[in-house]
Amino acid sequence: MLKQTAITALSLILLSGAAVAGSDGYDNMKTMRDRMNGQTAQTSQVQAPAQK
Repeated sequence: MLKQTAITALSLILLSGAAVAGSDGYDNMKTMRDRMNGQTAQTSQVQAPAQK
């Protein structure tokens, strides 16, 4: 019984660590996407020809 409880506790610790690492990766990805979207919007405004 104690062995099963210890294995369960260790599994939950490992899974929670993976979930935290996954959310950090998502935050980094979102930050990079926002930065790239801002850069592409800025360059498209510079390169767009003036319409008369």
